[in-house]
Amino acid sequence: MKWFGRSPGYWLFWTGAIYFIISMAHLTWFKDSVPQGAITLTWLIFLSLPLVVPQLRRYLNMAPLFEKEESVSKEDKDTNEGTKVLKFPEPPKLKAVEPELDVSRAPYSLGINDAGNIQFSMKNDYGTTTLTMTDEGVVGLIEDLAHYIRKSHTVDIKAK
Repeated sequence: MKWFGRSPGYWLFWTGAIYFIISMAHLTWFKDSVPQGAITLTWLIFLSLPLVVPQLRRYLNMAPLFEKEESVSKEDKDTNEGTKVLKFPEPPKLKAVEPELDVSRAPYSLGINDAGNIQFSMKNDYGTTTLTMTDEGVVGLIEDLAHYIRKSHTVDIKAK
């Protein structure tokens, strides 16, 4: 790896590193002798040298945006024949796959598990969903569901 390559990135890194070292030395030993603004201004001047010195700009292989010439004619905008743009291939057409329905077992099951809780299992497209509740939880769920039943139906729920 080179310590100082000929690129704008190296120029920015090394001027920043020197600025950091000088700023740390300033904060440690020379706090009262030189104002920090003068150090920052000097760093900005050295940082912008490639913009005003063409020899340094060529050495660093820089091409500032204000010097780049982009000529885009109307014909180039209308067609892509003049450019070297690669077109992606069309993706293959895939057919839709329907999930296989398993009719060998019931769509749901209701029972009591080993811990004595009520367990409700329901089959869906991606497997099964299981809801396990205590007796009090089941009564609360039934009361909540009864609240949303249409008013034409009467539901009598009696707790244990």
